[in-house]
Amino acid sequence: MILNLDNYVPVQNINHVNAVIGNDVKLIQDYAEVVAKNWTPTDLNVLEYYNKTASTILNSNSVKYSIYYQGNKPVSVIELFSSNDKTAGLYGLATLESYRGKGIGTALLTFALNKCKDPGFSNVILQASEDGFSIYKKLGFKIYTEYYEFS
Repeated sequence: MILNLDNYVPVQNINHVNAVIGNDVKLIQDYAEVVAKNWTPTDLNVLEYYNKTASTILNSNSVKYSIYYQGNKPVSVIELFSSNDKTAGLYGLATLESYRGKGIGTALLTFALNKCKDPGFSNVILQASEDGFSIYKKLGFKIYTEYYEFS
């Protein structure tokens, strides 16, 4: 899906105060923790992957992580990746199961979109499952192409 940021009006949400964005070791670890906990049991390979790649990620100016904290606990995450100076990608939006349905993922998504608009990106792209279509469409995303995953 694609969103032309010229058509996006930044969303103000009181829950944005619970979100942070950046690229440091703690954010990478918190991102990995939330992603890994979306499997039962927790996927230790995800934790290992981010542990092994943290130094490479930290040397990249293209990747930033946005984390939503409930208290001190990371409960929702999204990765921002700048493809070039005009296009940003949002990837890996995940919210821990017990925190879903409370607007946390939406708050984190709008926080990230607001941050994408700040440096002058023109477009934001993402890959979406059918579960996410309605929220993305409400924010102005358009389906650009479809693909099918076979298992």
